[in-house]
Amino acid sequence: MLELPDSLPPGALTGASPEIFAGAAGASDCLWFHGRKDQFEVEGQIVRGWHALTGSREALPTQPNAGNAVLAESEDRYGLQCQTGLHCGLSVAGALRSAARFSMSVIYLPPPEAEARTLLTVNTGHSGGKDSDANYLFLSDGGDTYTIKDTKEALELSVPVAARPDGPRLATVTMTGANLAFQENRGPIARMTGSDPGMDAAAEFFIAARSHRKGLQKTLGGGVILDVMLWPNHTLLLPRGPEDIAQLQALHRYFLWEY
Repeated sequence: MLELPDSLPPGALTGASPEIFAGAAGASDCLWFHGRKDQFEVEGQIVRGWHALTGSREALPTQPNAGNAVLAESEDRYGLQCQTGLHCGLSVAGALRSAARFSMSVIYLPPPEAEARTLLTVNTGHSGGKDSDANYLFLSDGGDTYTIKDTKEALELSVPVAARPDGPRLATVTMTGANLAFQENRGPIARMTGSDPGMDAAAEFFIAARSHRKGLQKTLGGGVILDVMLWPNHTLLLPRGPEDIAQLQALHRYFLWEY
């Protein structure tokens, strides 16, 4: 039990239950895929869908995911079990009307003695636009370094992994125009300014994958994805107003108290 010698102001020990975070996330049109058993559609242990707790959407298996993703349970938590070299991804078609400005987060357990690799991707190449205009921005955990970049090389961040190897990690990305930011857990925010990646188009959102393409095994890692959040038109790490600040604070409280 946690014991404190001094009294604290009212509300200082108020936690952030999933219900509290759901209220905050839902108010900002956040898509939140929460690692609760009843949010998953399963056939045996195979994950056939993941329903958003807020946002009323469902993430479905990508085209190359032929039953590779299974439901994982760890200490009363549930998540998407990924397997190195196998396509275990899910996607949400038309998740963003415009990918010019968004934030995304993932809470996951990295695999022991391996790499989580691709965690999240926003991809404008699967929403009816011209292939020549398509681009995607992905978040990857390479074991020692996080990589956040787009395929047109307009934006790129490489940030050393500082979190302990055996615990849950929170990784958050904000992109707005030519600006990119990243944060691990509740640590320092890394920022960069590049050029406009040209992603002002509808986009599909991928979990544990970059696209519907077969192959690309070297980008597919292991680990368990526990929570995924996508905020259209919100810039949590590069806040434009009080709502962005409040969303980041709510996310941090949820991670602190739940993990």
